[in-house]
Amino acid sequence: MDTKLNEVETDFIEFIAAKRNRPLAEIKSVFCETKERFKFTGPEYTKLTGQIPHLHRILYDTTTEEDTVHCYQVHELLHLFAYISYSYPKLKSSYLKELRRALKKGEWRNIYNFI
Repeated sequence: MDTKLNEVETDFIEFIAAKRNRPLAEIKSVFCETKERFKFTGPEYTKLTGQIPHLHRILYDTTTEEDTVHCYQVHELLHLFAYISYSYPKLKSSYLKELRRALKKGEWRNIYNFI
């Protein structure tokens, strides 16, 4: 499994590992497997995330604010995965931040990519 992760995905994985008090490698493995299986940035996943809220309309009256919030809370994770997995143009300052992180963690492959 050679899934490339963007900076936001990496931060998300680090956050979840710390929050759950689990090894980073374990959380990264689960995330990468899930990303490969569902293809978060693919058209099928986008279609799925657009259709699932309609299924929840059976349970929630989305004309009321309270039910709309509950409905969103049920499917927020689906959208989160899609949003954090999109590629995006980086600011020049973010490259320096990534380089510092790579140096700190000893990620020589990433350091080589900067050069």
